[in-house]
Amino acid sequence: MNFDSTKRFLLQVAMIEAKVISALKFDYVIVGGGTCGLLVANRLSEDPNTTVAVIEPGQDVGNNPDVTDPDNFTVPFDTPIDWAYPTVAQSGAANRSLTLHSGKAIGGTSTINGMTYIRADAAEIDAWEALGNSGWNWDSLLPYYKKVERFTRPTTAQVAAGASYEPEYHGKHGDLHVGFRYALPNESAHEILRETWKNLGYTLNPDVNSGDVRGFDVWPQTVDRDLDVRWDAARAYYHPIEGRSNLRILNGTAVRVLWDAETRRSGKKARGVEYIDAKNQTTVVTVGQEVILSAGSLRTPLLLEMSGVGNHQILDSLGIDTVVDLPGVGENLQEQPNSNIMFSGTLNVSGTGTTYSTFGTAEDIFGPNKSIIAASTNASLARYAQLAATASHDRVNVSALEQIFLLQHDLIFSKNVTISETLTDYTSGFFLSIGTASMMARELGGVVDPVLKVYGTSNVRVVDASILPLQISGHLTATLYAVAERASEMIKSCSWANT
Repeated sequence: MNFDSTKRFLLQVAMIEAKVISALKFDYVIVGGGTCGLLVANRLSEDPNTTVAVIEPGQDVGNNPDVTDPDNFTVPFDTPIDWAYPTVAQSGAANRSLTLHSGKAIGGTSTINGMTYIRADAAEIDAWEALGNSGWNWDSLLPYYKKVERFTRPTTAQVAAGASYEPEYHGKHGDLHVGFRYALPNESAHEILRETWKNLGYTLNPDVNSGDVRGFDVWPQTVDRDLDVRWDAARAYYHPIEGRSNLRILNGTAVRVLWDAETRRSGKKARGVEYIDAKNQTTVVTVGQEVILSAGSLRTPLLLEMSGVGNHQILDSLGIDTVVDLPGVGENLQEQPNSNIMFSGTLNVSGTGTTYSTFGTAEDIFGPNKSIIAASTNASLARYAQLAATASHDRVNVSALEQIFLLQHDLIFSKNVTISETLTDYTSGFFLSIGTASMMARELGGVVDPVLKVYGTSNVRVVDASILPLQISGHLTATLYAVAERASEMIKSCSWANT
């Protein structure tokens, strides 16, 4: 075969391959195979007549000991399975650029996080409803918290080491292993810490996942206790069902959502997703029903903007045609500040992987000065809102910000709502970013409605941490699994007769 004929042959093969790839059509296309995306993919593909594709740039790390071994937490940081996003200089951290770690693997950040399993406080979930999200409250989310769990009861030795739980708040038959590691009894610090916090007025919390996180607690993790293995989203929701013929992982990086030319009464309709595949080719996958964005708080807003959904001023400056003018996209980013404190003591403490925490209320922290501080803070909310708006180059509405700040103020200074004491000179973020596609009223800067559908669209939803409108006291993982479980039911119950 000469050069020209070889060239023609390869070109024909490429054209055939391109036609086959571009002809791919699925009922649902999920962008992001992480904590939420894999759970949703699992639930939607339970129906053998429903086809589901997941676009994910990362690889399967199920046999990577840096992931599977709970003792190797932080080892994957700044490796090829970590996006390791650098921030711009942060004035609250000595003008340093910080690194926000995010998992680049099938399973997403659940493959590299600390496996912490602490739900939000009930009042924090109830606050979502006050932002225009009817039906989103602690009582409605609790069944989904429980549904995801396969909770392992602590052993007698673990109970003696501080592990405690209340059975009515936990599930037994879910896909996600939750429990206390056998290493827990080796921790000699528990009694010392418990008595120290007790002397400060913080009693032992019998179950930090009960909706009341106040007090000193020993928290469970997303691990299989008997195997001593991290139980991430891939191990829980993908590996057991990866043989389903109606579910496919498309290895690649999503670029943008593609739209139908016409605008329907219900909003713009997505017709597919453009992505760059593993061969670095631009490829299109067509969607029959919905596009579900589950790329995380830092990538989901980027995808929306690349797709023409966002603040028209930003889009215009980048030469992107505006499909839906939605100023809240990419705004409202909230992190959990993390500050390490090192000290020396006279007591010998053994053990690793300490899983203790203490949450306090505003009353615990400020004592009799709480009302004075609350009044002073309330009087300054308008100024804080203006400062925040100015910092965002006036891309967010000041009055909307003030309403959100007022809600947060009431949460913090309400007697039974827990907060973490904030250190002004925090050292880093905790890579627990939320809020960039918030579920709240559009006039407040919201991006998705109470059924997680992007405003102005008819068939694009967001299911990841970006939809959480307010930061929580606990870790994000438990809440994200619960949100994804509920979102799956919403999607499956949706009728497409009128779209």
